[in-house]
Amino acid sequence: MRRVELVAAGRTAEVFAVGNDRVLKLDRLEWNGVSHFEADIVKTAHAAGLPVPEVYETVTIDGRHGIILERMHGPSLTELLANSDDVDALARHFVELHQRVQAGSLPGLPDLVARLDDEIKRSGLPAGLRDELGAGLAVLASGEPTRLCHFDLHPDNIIVTDHRWVVIDWLTAANGPAIADLARTLLLRANTTDPVMQTFVAAVRRQACNRRAIDNTAVQSWTRVLAAARLAEGFEGPYADWLTTIASTAV
Repeated sequence: MRRVELVAAGRTAEVFAVGNDRVLKLDRLEWNGVSHFEADIVKTAHAAGLPVPEVYETVTIDGRHGIILERMHGPSLTELLANSDDVDALARHFVELHQRVQAGSLPGLPDLVARLDDEIKRSGLPAGLRDELGAGLAVLASGEPTRLCHFDLHPDNIIVTDHRWVVIDWLTAANGPAIADLARTLLLRANTTDPVMQTFVAAVRRQACNRRAIDNTAVQSWTRVLAAARLAEGFEGPYADWLTTIASTAV
């Protein structure tokens, strides 16, 4: 293998540049194996014509599993926003991209509603609140068509190349209600203190609700459910307190 250089690091993996045209996404040992699951998702998404990197192969290096992916050259959407004088236009492009991703579903993905129900049960919230939110999830999901949900779609996970916007980090993808994916996107940046990101999140919410004819109350109801489910990821301290407040506040 050619000389590699660490270019990014996250909770589940490290990403190394392999020459100019490829990257190696290598699992951290405590998450070993998830990259091969993600590789299957990205291959399927690529075959469906979605804007994702090409998957070249899966590998195992020193006991760590990984994926060799197409290297995307360009800033993240977060970096682009920091230097933009037209946040509304970037929000519009983001909303259009999100709708394109959600045009259909992908075979073999987990069921999002079932996953959320399990996470609410593991949230650590009082039993009565868990029961309320679980029942609310069933009502919210009833009758909603099944769509592909990236479920971690935020500006850090979009690379803006010269030719297109590319969506990365598909580990959390599932099939479920499109509005749940939108609400999750908004929740992931709802506590930002950066003025530009606050403007972007507000613009995405406004434009997405208008384009999809979504009632803001429905987004808020989903946000309660998603905040509860996110607590199952093991957060502590002020962020966990913030999520608990959202989950506990009736719409």
